[in-house]
Amino acid sequence: MRTPLTSVRSLAEILHTNPDIDAEQHKSFTGIIIKESERLTRLINQVLDYEKIESAQMDWVITSIDIKEIIQDAVASTRQLVEDKNITIDYELNDHPPPISGDRDRLVQVLVNLISNAVKFCDADRGKITIRLTANTKQVQVDVQDNGIGIKAEHQIKIFEKFQQIKDPARGRPYGTGIGLTISKRIIDFHHGKIWVNSKPGIGSTFSFSLPITLEAALSR
Repeated sequence: MRTPLTSVRSLAEILHTNPDIDAEQHKSFTGIIIKESERLTRLINQVLDYEKIESAQMDWVITSIDIKEIIQDAVASTRQLVEDKNITIDYELNDHPPPISGDRDRLVQVLVNLISNAVKFCDADRGKITIRLTANTKQVQVDVQDNGIGIKAEHQIKIFEKFQQIKDPARGRPYGTGIGLTISKRIIDFHHGKIWVNSKPGIGSTFSFSLPITLEAALSR
């Protein structure tokens, strides 16, 4: 959290002490301040969500859900992030997946986390993300595949643990707070599902989760 806060404070001080700064630079600095403020807000929300889940204070709203709508909502939420990086998104979706029971907003949050991570690690020049949806009589499965740097085997074991981060090889610094995937796992665990990763360094990563088709959801068809 210190990183975005430091950027906001530094640029705000520059603008405050240099009232005659040229318009183009002023616009650039205020744009960075806005983006870093939004990033800080996201990080704070993640920490608050984590605390709610760990203390069993999270309010869950369970309804019948079309998993395709969850994917659509998550993609819409990350559209600007994807477009800013010039990343292509491909879809391989089951036309008529069975409904599931779950908390719509929290499942969207899981997919937003996975897509956002994929964006961070995609190939810088030809970034591509593939989102797959498959289903059978027992479960639905969603895969988010990127063509990025991949994850070493020793990191895959710990990646869903809190405060575990992967470093950006270009900057030598880790991404985010290290709890986005932890929150995602807690949400999927609550829904009696599973979440995992398959990855090879230099080839890319596929984050997947599966959710059961409950009796309640099956009866609603």
